[in-house]
Amino acid sequence: MMNAPQVPVDSSQETVELALGGMTCAACAARIEKQLNKLPGVEAAVNFAAERAHVRYAPGDVDVGRLIATVVKTGFTADVSTADTRAEEKAKKFALYREELSRFWISAIN
Repeated sequence: MMNAPQVPVDSSQETVELALGGMTCAACAARIEKQLNKLPGVEAAVNFAAERAHVRYAPGDVDVGRLIATVVKTGFTADVSTADTRAEEKAKKFALYREELSRFWISAIN
């Protein structure tokens, strides 16, 4: 994870966590982070392993829709991450894991 520029904390700034998709390497994460940090009033840090972006932004300069649009324009997917969506993502990943585990054992037996 790259370090975002150190900007003094401003009480008028808001934070949002974005769930990211389509990243295949650390360079992808770096590219998303770079594009988000180009936006005015934005300080972003992307975590490749967690597929998340933690973004601090000035609501007067940008909104969440523009943050998501920037990620999409960069070639990836993004959605706001909440407790509900994190639980949903965890369930999907677990189901995928179980499916892959079943395929593994079926192929090992044959």
